Amino acid sequence: NRTVVLALSTGCHFCSESAPFYQKLQQEKPNNVRLVAVLPQPVEDGRNYLTKLGVSLNEVVQAPLSSVGVSGTPTLILIDNTGAVTGSWVGKLSEGEAARVIARVTQ
Repeated sequence: NRTVVLALSTGCHFCSESAPFYQKLQQEKPNNVRLVAVLPQPVEDGRNYLTKLGVSLNEVVQAPLSSVGVSGTPTLILIDNTGAVTGSWVGKLSEGEAARVIARVTQ
């Protein structure tokens, strides 16, 4: 099993603009890949924000972004079944980058 951590913030316009990518990632990911959002805001605020974006994730967690080694949002972190980080991407992704991330997650 692998996990994709989405480090987001409700006030981040790049996070909001990336909603179509998160929706596509959610739709195309295999069943053995979990999607987890980490936000500095309370969990309920995070869930409401993701609902407005049309994104449903396995889990929403409140934590300081620095606790997961993130200094900017949005950041995606791909973690393998041993807990090792196997990929990370920072910022709003171009179409090409988004396609490469989805290919990486679905392989």
